[in-house]
Amino acid sequence: MNKEELLTAVLPANAKEYTRQFISIALDKLMKLSVLDDSDIGAIRMLSVNYEMYVQASNELIADGPILTDRRGNKKANPANKLVKDYGSQIFVLLKEFGLTVKSRDLIGSMNPDVEETNPIKLLLERQSERNSL
Repeated sequence: MNKEELLTAVLPANAKEYTRQFISIALDKLMKLSVLDDSDIGAIRMLSVNYEMYVQASNELIADGPILTDRRGNKKANPANKLVKDYGSQIFVLLKEFGLTVKSRDLIGSMNPDVEETNPIKLLLERQSERNSL
């Protein structure tokens, strides 16, 4: 499969552009190393879905804050907080599995362990963080 076919296969139909960019960068790295197999499509799909849900929940948490007030005026924790934590954990496990974290690259030794200032994943995450802070 080429990259576009992979993206079509793994991205949710309603995926936002930031998810497409993130998964595209991850696929570029994995394809460059020739480590992807057809059997990895399911795990890459899980990564793309979890990333999309993580960003949506993060945006809600940022917009509404960590504490919500119900109709009776009682304060309660924003449920988006748990979603962010759960999706983030699942993403991290999948990134480690594919050797896409700094530490896992170090352990696997198949990728450059240094995160350069021009690293596309780092730049994408920084841009997303800046957008969320506005």
